[in-house]
Amino acid sequence: MTCGLNFLLIAHESSPELPSLRETILSFTGSTSAESSGRQDSLRVVSSLGSTLSDIKDGLFPDLVVVYQGVPDEFAQSQIDELIGLLPLARFVITFGPWCESIGRTEQRWPIAWCVPIRHLAARLQRELAGFAAGETTPPTATRDEAFSQSAARVGSCQSETELSATVSGDDRHFVETVRDQLIASGMTVTDGSDRPDCIFLTASLLSPRTESELARLKREFPAAEFFLLCDLLTPGQIERLISDGVTPMSQLRFGAELVELIAAQQPRRGRPSHFLLSR
Repeated sequence: MTCGLNFLLIAHESSPELPSLRETILSFTGSTSAESSGRQDSLRVVSSLGSTLSDIKDGLFPDLVVVYQGVPDEFAQSQIDELIGLLPLARFVITFGPWCESIGRTEQRWPIAWCVPIRHLAARLQRELAGFAAGETTPPTATRDEAFSQSAARVGSCQSETELSATVSGDDRHFVETVRDQLIASGMTVTDGSDRPDCIFLTASLLSPRTESELARLKREFPAAEFFLLCDLLTPGQIERLISDGVTPMSQLRFGAELVELIAAQQPRRGRPSHFLLSR
């Protein structure tokens, strides 16, 4: 995929995620790392917000800004506000690693509607590029409810064409119903679990022994299914362990947006049987 947009990546130069971040963005520009090395082109990489603010004041005006946050409270609120104010026409994607899963809950410095776990970055970039073409944008002032409503609307307009079935269970009946509605809107068939579903979504307030026991039971009962755990109180170690066990962690707060990104990631595989698989 190629585009004529200018990308700005803000990520600390010592971040172990920097090479993969660069490669992911370059895949949307039609460039390679070798082609971009040593010269100005469609991707500019800056290691700090301070340097970025100086570059913008010197004439840097990107179309799309990707910020990687690797640790909590990495960026000062004053610099975040100044960055957003200096680039009113740019689109932003704030992507974060496992140590920053609290973004949107205990840490709310970045607009919640712009935030996405790094595992969903490629799908979010794909969606942002589609937004450029459609003239759609998410303002930084969007509230949590507005962000959720926008995600829900996107689910309905970004349906999966594969005939996947799913079942949902969890410790919050009202949230389980919300997840069911979102999955139905995405084009999936939601069952009660007795029909061997393709996907199993389990919601939980935290990864308690009871939750782990329920996951183990479901995996024994449905060994061929794709498993998703919707939980916002996960440690980095728990996230790594879930992924290694074949369970995809998802955010309850950002579920609508993450579901859209799952569907978007599936689009190239349309036309042949497939599961909802994330690039991990």
